[in-house]
Amino acid sequence: MSLTQPQTLEVCWNPAELLLAYQQALQVKIETEPLQLSGIFEAGNGQLYGAYYYDRIRDEKAQARVNLLVPRQLKTNLHDGMQVQLRGMLQRKINANGYFTLQFIARDLLQQNAPENQDPDEIRRQELWEKRLQQPPVMIEEVLRTAWTQGENPTICCLMPSGSIVEQEMKEAAGAAADHFQWDLRRTAFHQKNVLFQSLREADANAPNLIALVRGGGEGLEIFNDPELAEHALNLKSPWVTALGHATDRLFLKKIAHQAFNTPTAFGQFLAQCFERYHEQREHSKAKIRQEVMQHFQGQLQSMEKQQLLLHQQNKEQKELSEKWQLEARRQGEQITQLLRDMEQRQQHFLQEKEQLSQSIRQQQRQHESQHQKLQNKLRTAYIFAILAGLALTFILIFLAR
Repeated sequence: MSLTQPQTLEVCWNPAELLLAYQQALQVKIETEPLQLSGIFEAGNGQLYGAYYYDRIRDEKAQARVNLLVPRQLKTNLHDGMQVQLRGMLQRKINANGYFTLQFIARDLLQQNAPENQDPDEIRRQELWEKRLQQPPVMIEEVLRTAWTQGENPTICCLMPSGSIVEQEMKEAAGAAADHFQWDLRRTAFHQKNVLFQSLREADANAPNLIALVRGGGEGLEIFNDPELAEHALNLKSPWVTALGHATDRLFLKKIAHQAFNTPTAFGQFLAQCFERYHEQREHSKAKIRQEVMQHFQGQLQSMEKQQLLLHQQNKEQKELSEKWQLEARRQGEQITQLLRDMEQRQQHFLQEKEQLSQSIRQQQRQHESQHQKLQNKLRTAYIFAILAGLALTFILIFLAR
């Protein structure tokens, strides 16, 4: 007899399920408790994402680095190159490509030591960085959206180096959305500070919706680390952004800008995405308004139908009541007519009876008068007879007395 091995049921995974399984399977105690972390602080691009700035902390003796999430209230006390000791929580993340990353979420700053022999320009940059953090945040997309909402195309004043092709790259990246901006393209000399400062002042004087410093990569980017240029930029009244160099170029002006883009192409893509989101939201708002209007009219129509039905019912009731009143009025009219007829007949009968009574009274009166006349005649005759009898008796007595 041959023995067969039992078949093992194979499970089919997709990549997302596999990564999630590993993420849930790894149990590290250090991730569940607060801990302290010390090292050299390395500032990121200075952009606030949600509630955190994304920076890094480097080992003092090695090149090991950990991503650092810094809340706004701690950011003002942290400067690039400073030795710090932080308290917070360690968080492990796995991205869509299967790479595990560690990031430390800072909660408290326990200790900070300024680096020795710090460059004066670096000290000035730290002061400017603190000044930048004290300024209210500016949402560039909201600035553009406000202009569109008011029925205007946002004005973008772009300062670009002479002879550069960044204008073409930027507009090609913006695509069809480029037609929905008013472009104020100005060529200036980025390598001459006084000329660049004057260009910034002139651009700001026109109060555009947005000022953009746009330049490709290559040599001559040191100007964008100059504290004097940063101070001029921080004093601008208009919102301003940078689209300078490449993603690997760590420039101080990028750090303090209201929003920084790695390349002019990225800036153009951002503009296209802003307009696309605004257009989609506007269309969605229009559809929502149309739906609300339709619902409103449908509600009014239903209300009118209910009112019409109620009026119809009321008219029907009033009609029935009117018919009842007409019937009742007709009946009462007939009764009144009959009563009038009866009264008329009774009046005629009464008049007849009155006439008959009058005739009877007159007849009785005539009879009474006749009887009275007869009685008077009889009395008169009797009176005469009495007188005559008296005279006769008198004569008899006189005769006898003789």
